[in-house]
Amino acid sequence: MKNLIPFLLLAIVVISFSCTKNSVIDGGLSIAEVNMTTLDYLKSTPHHQFDTLIILLKAAGIDQEVNSANQTFVAPTDYAFRNFIIEKQAALRIIYNDENYVYNYDSLKNEIVNYKDTLRMYMIPGKINRVDLVSPRITKSTSNVIVALQLIESKLYTEWVPNSIPKFLWFSKVINGFDKPNDITIPLADQDPISRCQTSGIITTNGILHVLDDDHIFGFRHHIAQ
Repeated sequence: MKNLIPFLLLAIVVISFSCTKNSVIDGGLSIAEVNMTTLDYLKSTPHHQFDTLIILLKAAGIDQEVNSANQTFVAPTDYAFRNFIIEKQAALRIIYNDENYVYNYDSLKNEIVNYKDTLRMYMIPGKINRVDLVSPRITKSTSNVIVALQLIESKLYTEWVPNSIPKFLWFSKVINGFDKPNDITIPLADQDPISRCQTSGIITTNGILHVLDDDHIFGFRHHIAQ
């Protein structure tokens, strides 16, 4: 009997997933509403995955803009800035033909005023929650960059679960018109850079917060580092 318990538990999990077709799985919170502002929530997370973001927002003098009323904020984690630094250092080493050229967190912080609009690209006027996305939402950020939020079906993480096609929230920067998913006819230069959200639909006292996956690169900088 003891040997059957793990199999019975697995069967219960499979049945639970199977009962809801097109279920939504994105790592969202079990309790969506938090009784604090977006900025305070970012500061309060136990794993401190937004420390770099908070430091750079403050250094740029725009940290309080995150708390604008009725705003959607798509937050990059610390990894997004780490990824950016790796990519920019690789690019500068090519430009200066110097394999030892160093670009680090201090470098980014020292020039962050030049990236104010890039930081504002993640701030979107109006509350856009995933439940509102019957179709892709194409809009402008506070820096007037055209961005989009959309739900895309994927079997990622649930390949073994029958009758389940989860929808993940994706954030993209729109270049020369909005790209439909899986359209292979779009020229490379016109393809919209896009990143998945690991968590979505956090309702703060001033707006909506979504959190990007750790593989996102701040500003959607192109990947060149080896």
